[in-house]
Amino acid sequence: MHRVAIFTDPECRCCQRRSPRASGTYLWMILLGLGQGAAISLAMLFIVLRAADSRHAAQLSSMAQGVGYLSPPPGLSPWAPFTS
Repeated sequence: MHRVAIFTDPECRCCQRRSPRASGTYLWMILLGLGQGAAISLAMLFIVLRAADSRHAAQLSSMAQGVGYLSPPPGLSPWAPFTS
């Protein structure tokens, strides 16, 4: 039996079996990828629909992306150790 199989051996029985858990993993990977793609597409669409012209679209986009990149995740904020 293999501990870590990088390449599957077609003659090995344990490499030919598929875990039912692995098929669910691929389904979740596909669903999460589609969700992330839809989220970024909607974010860009909302910016374009909100702006009146290209100048305003550039300003709104830079503001939204700047806030998004500068805001840390909730668990990594600098004041997180002091709020509990």
